[in-house]
Amino acid sequence: MDLWKLLPCLKKRRSARASQTVSSPVPEVILEDPDDDKFLACAIDGGADYIVSGDHHLLDLGSYEGIPILRPATFLQIVRVSQA
Repeated sequence: MDLWKLLPCLKKRRSARASQTVSSPVPEVILEDPDDDKFLACAIDGGADYIVSGDHHLLDLGSYEGIPILRPATFLQIVRVSQA
């Protein structure tokens, strides 16, 4: 997984607020905190293998479109095991 691939997507999503133009629609998934939806869209656009977050709204989903949503510590364990 190349984390640098997400940077253009994050910048695009951030600037999309002002211009209201995005390459794909931002899903309306997290009703309690709609600002978190942009991270789901970014993960899909970027072809992410994981979404890593400490945000409870995202973590409560467990996964989105087949992408696991993990706490940072859990993700680091996966990385360490895969490198062993």
